[in-house]
Amino acid sequence: AGFTVTLPAIADAEAGWFCELFVGTVTTSNNYIITEKTSADTDKIVAFGLEVATTGAQIYSAGCTTITFQATPSLGDHVRIFCDGSRYIAKSITQDDAGVAFA
Repeated sequence: AGFTVTLPAIADAEAGWFCELFVGTVTTSNNYIITEKTSADTDKIVAFGLEVATTGAQIYSAGCTTITFQATPSLGDHVRIFCDGSRYIAKSITQDDAGVAFA
């Protein structure tokens, strides 16, 4: 099953904080979800993504609260998250169309 990772509040993370999360196990139920600490931050993730499957689509969100990998992600799908002190910048790469969603 999937799980949820909650980012630290931006005030606690401060500029320069980063992490990179990789899919190492394909889930068969639920999703891998990355979310803001909503009691401190809302829509502070600026997200860019690349889907490298058939379309090579690029996805973008100017302000979201969650990043969700599809229910059966591909091994190696990942997201890198960097804090600039006032927001999080997330870059994702997935192998499948709609492999990640920003909301």
